[in-house]
Amino acid sequence: VNKKLLQLLVVNLDISAEQLTDEIVYYSYASLNSDFYMKAFEGKLHTVAGEWASIPVTADKTLFEAMVGVGKAMANIERKEYKAKDTTLTSVLGNVVSECYQEFELHSHQVTDGKITLLDNHGTSIVSFDVPDTILRFEASGYNIIDQWLKYHSYAYYRKACSSEDIHDLFNLIGRIAEYQAETTNSDELMRKILEGKLVKPTK
Repeated sequence: VNKKLLQLLVVNLDISAEQLTDEIVYYSYASLNSDFYMKAFEGKLHTVAGEWASIPVTADKTLFEAMVGVGKAMANIERKEYKAKDTTLTSVLGNVVSECYQEFELHSHQVTDGKITLLDNHGTSIVSFDVPDTILRFEASGYNIIDQWLKYHSYAYYRKACSSEDIHDLFNLIGRIAEYQAETTNSDELMRKILEGKLVKPTK
């Protein structure tokens, strides 16, 4: 963290340097995951020389802490052991999340018209459920997350039957994506307010 910026933040936000050292990481993480930020600074982010894009740091303590909270929530959702909220799962997937499933070999799947259908070796549908398009299209590091799960849990890769626990793992993944996208929306709303307000800029 830029030492001059850190000193300015201590004064402007009335937060200790020790606390800020951690919080600025979450603030930056949330900012970089804001689609609004990425579009606003697109020209600088994709340049190869000249002036580089910087992360705008708000002088408003309330906005700063809110963005830190978003960053912490995003980081928490990315933890492998994170469990999506029951309310999220029910809202996104409906009653399928409360059912139990017999073991089956996942030989193929269909993802069409906002619906995922898992098929066994006879082409029989084991479970079929609606998923919002925004979740189906969600990518990380250039990979479609849902496609990757379906690929690696297919019998050709998995070499064993899928259990009810596996299916609920897929549901949880979908719930995590939904919650992550909600936090992205929060970061967009906060970034708009941050860019409209007073910023903290270190002196040269």
